Amino acid sequence: MNSDELTTTYTTYAPMVQRRCSVFLRSQEDARDATHDVFVKFVRASRRARVEDPGALLWRIATNHCLNLISRRSYLERPTDDIFSLVAGLDAFSRLEARNVLRRLFDSSPDELRYIAALYFVDGETHQRIGAIVGLSETTVRRRLAKLQAHLSNLSQGNRP
Repeated sequence: MNSDELTTTYTTYAPMVQRRCSVFLRSQEDARDATHDVFVKFVRASRRARVEDPGALLWRIATNHCLNLISRRSYLERPTDDIFSLVAGLDAFSRLEARNVLRRLFDSSPDELRYIAALYFVDGETHQRIGAIVGLSETTVRRRLAKLQAHLSNLSQGNRP
């Protein structure tokens, strides 16, 4: 990808990437920083292989990057960060307990499963649409989400992964 193509791609997709990052990070400043990181990863990916759909690749990189930031940094400690409580759907747990359970869950989950969970719980995508996005059948997506929920239930009962 030459510099003109990169400039065009950045101009076209940076607002979308920043909005995506702000959904997860709940901070415009953090979202701006993450947007730059996402584009660095995008450039590296585009050097390795031809990018057919830059928007789809940037969306996926942004989602995974933000999920990684959330699981590795202190974003979980922010009182306004309800994303993991939303994903967990755990009313019986306090917010802190739910965050700890979800941190353990996502730390032990592959990136693809975390991406599927974000598409389902955060974006509200259907099993069929998620399958089309990640290249899996609807049944496989359904099974992986069921496995994730079983794993979550196991963790919420105090068991180790």
